[in-house]
Amino acid sequence: MILQIGQMGLSSLSSLANGMLAQIPALQSQSPTEWRDKYLQSMKSHFNTVDPRLLFNFIISVTCIAAIFIAAKLLSAIQKKRQVEKTRSRPYKLLVKTQAALGLPWRDRWLLWWLSRTLNLPHPTALLISPAFFDRAIERYNPSRRRRAHWAAIRKRIFGSDS
Repeated sequence: MILQIGQMGLSSLSSLANGMLAQIPALQSQSPTEWRDKYLQSMKSHFNTVDPRLLFNFIISVTCIAAIFIAAKLLSAIQKKRQVEKTRSRPYKLLVKTQAALGLPWRDRWLLWWLSRTLNLPHPTALLISPAFFDRAIERYNPSRRRRAHWAAIRKRIFGSDS
């Protein structure tokens, strides 16, 4: 409407203002009760009509709220799982990293990992720290003579020849 007013020019603007002012007496000629009754009837007719999209809008709103709730729960569960994984002890991961730091060959690393899994050791890295623990684990495993020689070579690489 503002664009139309700008295009009309000043003379048209004054005629438009005169037309609006002409309607004011028509409104003033009605009594306040008539005007109020017409207004209330208009509101009544407006609120008595049912919006055909009301159910659709309600379903869409509930669906959006449910989707937001589910997404929040999913993100919360993912965050909780990540937090648990960070705090959980990983003894075999420590064993593998320690073996790599010691520079052990792949076959020795695999054999030590397999030994700790077979004996179900709660702290497998202790095999690399304590010669006595290593010896007890080998005794529990009870390998053949040929394997004993290989385990002795692994023990020598880890602890040196003087232990």
